[in-house]
Amino acid sequence: MNYYFIVPDLNLEVVGVSDQVRATRGDFHIEDPNFIDNYYFDKAENPKLAQAILAPKAILTDYINTAISGFSHRLLISDKLNNILTNASTGNFQFFKNELYQNDKCYYYWLVHPIDHGLDCINFSKTELLLRKKKVGGGTELVNHPQVKNSEEFLAERYTLKSKKERLMLNKVEVLNDNIDFFCLRYMVGGPQYIVSEKIKMKIEAQNITGLKFQMI
Repeated sequence: MNYYFIVPDLNLEVVGVSDQVRATRGDFHIEDPNFIDNYYFDKAENPKLAQAILAPKAILTDYINTAISGFSHRLLISDKLNNILTNASTGNFQFFKNELYQNDKCYYYWLVHPIDHGLDCINFSKTELLLRKKKVGGGTELVNHPQVKNSEEFLAERYTLKSKKERLMLNKVEVLNDNIDFFCLRYMVGGPQYIVSEKIKMKIEAQNITGLKFQMI
């Protein structure tokens, strides 16, 4: 089965403006340990959420593209998209009801919060690893790194390299089996990536979900 990264649709005819979310509101502080941003791939119990404020000319899509505080590395999605992804989830996400505002009108969306690194979903024998290391003379560079056997070996190698201020990351990956429909893969070059199966992609397209596109992994 084919698998795809979920990526934002940047077509202005679809999203209205390039930055759909212009600000946030709500009763939270970024240093509050209960603020959602402070649960990074950890299960959250009654977290404090930010409320997104859309730009006046932004189009209200099913998938809202934003990396603003309170939403970084998470998905902000409509009921319609949430129904599909909730059914595809295997306990690897939490789904929180989240208020969204535009021109003083409130909409109810969902915040998708990953609680599993997704490493057990990929075939490490067919996964390409890259290492970010210091260059002679300053700066950093990405170089190829030998393959590892499994997630435990990958995490152990990351821990060892961290002491050298080097970062081991996933680049090209292959999903382990066809029983997985939706997961978030941490430690990717460029940050965590949300991945869906061909089956879920087809369900999303059949529902005319807006604001996102698919990129084959």
